[in-house]
Amino acid sequence: MDSPNENENQSIQYWKDRATYLKHELEEFTESSHQLEQELEYQLKLKEEQIRELRLKLNKQQQENEMMRLKLIKSENEITQLDGRYQSEKREKEEMHKYTRENMWTRLLPLDSKIITQPSWGYQRPATWMRDSTLVSFVKLSVNSAIILPDSLT
Repeated sequence: MDSPNENENQSIQYWKDRATYLKHELEEFTESSHQLEQELEYQLKLKEEQIRELRLKLNKQQQENEMMRLKLIKSENEITQLDGRYQSEKREKEEMHKYTRENMWTRLLPLDSKIITQPSWGYQRPATWMRDSTLVSFVKLSVNSAIILPDSLT
């Protein structure tokens, strides 16, 4: 049988071996944690750099967005102004056409003409006369229309 000293020696040896094993495990764990920490710090630096680059891109995009928004507002204002000018020109053109239509006949009339109004129920013979070497002919088509005749025809 084993003597008590031998058991004690085996117990001491067991605990020494166990301590050596655990010390070795601790060193491996410490080394792997140190490597993991370095790897995580490297990844952290990469992610911080990516974040910084993305923030720069975001700022650039926000500036471009603001510039485009201002251009859009400017373009909308220009369109509004051009539309206003177009409407004004259109009204002026319509007024000029109306003025021309109303006043064209008086410019074509002989100096001694009269305007008479009489009912009309269909086509009538055109009234024709000369003024400034221009042959002018009128045909009445409406129910109540004006006939412009020179005094010599009335």
